[in-house]
Amino acid sequence: MSMNEEDVYPNLDGLSAKEMGVLEGKRRAGTEPCFIFETMGVNYREKARVELVIQFMLDNQGLNGDEDYCLLPNTKSLHSSHSCFVSFAASPLHASLSFNFYASSCPTAELIVSNMVRSASSSDPTIPGKLLRLLFHDCFVEGCDASVLLQGNGTERSDPANTSLGGFSVIDSAKSVLEIFCPKTVSCADIVALAARDAVVTVKSLILIFIFLCHICLQMQSSVEGLNIVVVFEQAGGPAFEMPTGRRDGRISNAANVRSNIVDTSFTMIEMIRLFNSKGLSLDDLVTLSGAHTIGVAHCNAFSDRFQMDSKGNLTLIDTSLDKAYAKELMKKCPSGSSASKTVNNDPETSFAFDNQYYINLLGHKGLFQSDSVLVEDERTSARVEAFANDQETFFRSWRDSFLKLTTIGVKTDDEGEIRQSCSFAN
Repeated sequence: MSMNEEDVYPNLDGLSAKEMGVLEGKRRAGTEPCFIFETMGVNYREKARVELVIQFMLDNQGLNGDEDYCLLPNTKSLHSSHSCFVSFAASPLHASLSFNFYASSCPTAELIVSNMVRSASSSDPTIPGKLLRLLFHDCFVEGCDASVLLQGNGTERSDPANTSLGGFSVIDSAKSVLEIFCPKTVSCADIVALAARDAVVTVKSLILIFIFLCHICLQMQSSVEGLNIVVVFEQAGGPAFEMPTGRRDGRISNAANVRSNIVDTSFTMIEMIRLFNSKGLSLDDLVTLSGAHTIGVAHCNAFSDRFQMDSKGNLTLIDTSLDKAYAKELMKKCPSGSSASKTVNNDPETSFAFDNQYYINLLGHKGLFQSDSVLVEDERTSARVEAFANDQETFFRSWRDSFLKLTTIGVKTDDEGEIRQSCSFAN
C-alpha cells in the first residue's frame, strides 16, 4: 500500500470560501492538518462501533516546538511505512463508564488533554508527578469526581494536606480549550484521570489516525457509517493504554474528609492495607500504585520522622531500615531547619522517568518514605516488589490494571454529578 501527501487530505468540497482561505494560510504555514482536523473532524462524529486504527510513525525531527501546540503534526513528516489494524477494548471496570465516551460529542477530547500534558511537562519535568498525586488525592476522598479542584473555604483543596498539590494549571488549560471546541461536554473528573494517565507517557512518536488514509477503511465505508478516531502514543516512558470515560464532576468537597482518606508517608503496612481495602483496592494494587513514587518530588518534612536532632542541632538517622549512605544524602539535602518548600526527588536515580527504578531502590533500602520501606520489609509484599524490580514490563502491566481500578473509585455518572464550566467552581 503506497501513500503520498495528497492522500492525507479528505474531500474539502464542503468547506466555505472563508474556510478555504484560512486553510490556504495554514497550508503555507505548515500547520494545515490542525485546521483540517478542527474543521472536518465534526463530520466523523457519528461513528460505528468498530474501531479501525491506522498508525503512522512520525519522523522525530518533525516534532518541533511549534508543533507542541498543534493537535496534529505536519503531514510532511509522515513515513511511508504504516499499518492498519482493528483494535477491541476490554469492558470498562465501571458499568456507567465507556471507552470512547466522547467519540461523538468531542472526538478530540483525549488528544487535547494529552497535548496539554506533553507541553506542560516539556517545560516543567515535575508536572507528571504532580498530576499523579492530584489524581490520588482526588479519587481517595470523594471518589474520582474532581472535588479536589474546587476552591473555597473548607474545601478539600484548602486542607493543609492538599496545599502542596500541583498540576492545577494543566487541568485548567485543558478545560479552557475543551470549552472552546466542545462546550459543557467534557468533565473535569475525566480531564484529571486522562492527564494522570498521560503523565507517565513520554511521547516519542505521535501516531496519527486518519481514516481516509487506509484503503481498507475506505472500502469498508460502504458498510459502516463511520469510524472512531483514536489516538495512540508510542511511549518512551510508562505504559500507554485506553481508559473508559464518562465521569461526572462532584458537587461536594469537604476538607474534613481529607485526612482520614489519604495515605500518610508514615503509615504502617496495616494502615495502608486498611485504607486501600476501603477503596476496593487489593494488596497488589497497593504495591503497584506505590510505584507512582518513581517520579515526582517530596517535601523534606514528609520524611523528617526518619531522623532526629542531636544535642548539637544536627540530624541523625533513627530509622535503621534506611540505607546509611542514602540517609546521609537526604540529611545533607534537608538539614535541620530546612525551608518548608525544600524538596528532593522521590527517586534518586531516574527521577524524571517512569520506570521500575522505584522497586530497585526499595531492594537497596532507598525508599524515601516509611510507607515505601515497609513494602520490602513485609513478607506479604516483598515478593511483588522483587518481581517488579526484576521485570519492568511486569510492573507496567500491573500498573495499567491497578490504575484503571483507581480511576473508577466512587465515580459519579448521570445525575449524580455535573459537567462544570470551570473546574475550580461548581455550576
